Amino acid sequence: METKRQRIILIERDGVYVESKVVAVVGVVGLVVVLVVVVVVVVVVVVVVVVVAAVVVKLTAKKSRL
Repeated sequence: METKRQRIILIERDGVYVESKVVAVVGVVGLVVVLVVVVVVVVVVVVVVVVVAAVVVKLTAKKSRL
């Protein structure tokens, strides 16, 4: 019985250790993913703003010619 109990305790310890490692890895990966998403969103917003500004400038230039 003692050996079985010890084995169960060891397995539980290993499980907790592995879980903590997994949580750490997931946390790091999550941070990286969030950073990448933020960068992508910022780039997209900048591109959209530039395109809109270019279109507005072109339209105003056409209007001023007329």
